[in-house]
Amino acid sequence: MSKVAGTAGTLLTGDATGNAVRIDKKIVTTLTNLDTDVLTTKAVSAVTSAIDTKATNAGTAASTAQTAANTAQTTANGKMAKVAASASAQIIVASATGDASASGKKIGGATLAATPSVSTLATEAAVAAALTWQTLG
Repeated sequence: MSKVAGTAGTLLTGDATGNAVRIDKKIVTTLTNLDTDVLTTKAVSAVTSAIDTKATNAGTAASTAQTAANTAQTTANGKMAKVAASASAQIIVASATGDASASGKKIGGATLAATPSVSTLATEAAVAAALTWQTLG
């Protein structure tokens, strides 16, 4: 094959007789040799599409999370709050806003206690037993 002058970095091919022929195309080794307008349009289109997809997916996930939070809040709004375990056996009262709290008062038994307490409410049975004439024995 014979040498072809001025062919550094260009592609060569052979003709029908076997002689080297220069092709007017260069081997691209850096992006600076590409058609940047076409590359930029394609790259921007691909990136924009990917961003749009990610944004749509993120928006859908956020919307789903917000819907779940709204549902949980609606459910929570219809229920009383729990009170501390230390309030065991106490009467639970509601405030004007609907919040539950322990009253510090307990319900008494069937008879009045030997030592009255301001924190125990008497039952009807205990009051009736206290007011009934009993035979002392």
